[in-house]
Amino acid sequence: MRVLYFSIALASLLFLAACTFAGSQQTPLRAVEAVSGGETTSLAVNQVLVVALHGNPTTGFCWTIAELPDFLEQVGSEEYKQDSASPNTVGVGGTSTWNFRAVAPGSGALRFVYQRSWEQNVPPEKTAEYSLTVSP
Repeated sequence: MRVLYFSIALASLLFLAACTFAGSQQTPLRAVEAVSGGETTSLAVNQVLVVALHGNPTTGFCWTIAELPDFLEQVGSEEYKQDSASPNTVGVGGTSTWNFRAVAPGSGALRFVYQRSWEQNVPPEKTAEYSLTVSP
C-alpha cells in the first residue's frame, strides 16, 4: 500500500513540475513601431505582437482597432500609460498598447484609427496600418 501512495505522490509531483516548466517558457515578443505603410512584419505562430501608439484621449481622440485579421487574437485588453508630467498637469497624452498572438499562418493587415467616437461620417484624424505575415 505504501508503494502505491508513494507512486501516486511521485506521479503528482512530476506532473506539477512539468506544468510549471511548460508555463514558465515565455512567448517571444515582437515590438512594432507605430509607422504606417512600412514593410511587412513577419511572425511565427504563437509569437506575440506588441503595438504601441501615442495619443491624447483628453482631446476625445482614441485609437481603436479597425481591422483585425483572423490569424491574430488580442491578448488582454488595451493598456494606457500617461506620459510623465508635472503634478496637476491636465491634457497630457500617453501611449496605448495592445498585445496580439499569432494563432495561425496567414497574411493581412492590422489597422487602427484615431478618431472621436461620437463624430459620425468623419474620416479618422490618423491611421496606423501594419502589414503582417505569420508562418507556421
